[in-house]
Amino acid sequence: MRVLLAFATLLLASGCATLAPATCETPEFNPPARLTCEAAIAAARGQLATVDGVTALRVDYGDVNCPDNARCMAPNGDFANVIATLAGGEELSVAVSIDDAGVVQAQEPQPFEVIPPIPEG
Repeated sequence: MRVLLAFATLLLASGCATLAPATCETPEFNPPARLTCEAAIAAARGQLATVDGVTALRVDYGDVNCPDNARCMAPNGDFANVIATLAGGEELSVAVSIDDAGVVQAQEPQPFEVIPPIPEG
């Protein structure tokens, strides 16, 4: 049922437009990830339906904005960022999560920015 819903969401979100290719791999977590890469992509495509020029999508679990020496959320299997690359080179991030009932939710796209490291000292 969830696969069918995700497929229907993908069709509705994409309309007649060509879908950007997606890099998708669900890493191994212990316990296993509940938010699959495919579900994250499908949810993010719904939020990106009105964004022009999306050329590629990739999924990163945990806090992908986290540079060395910064305090960030540890990767887990219930949260992912779908990063959309636009034709001009800009990137947008769509935060996607799954709740205890198995419902996948995606937030509105935000500019993808790297968090600066915490100064040492």
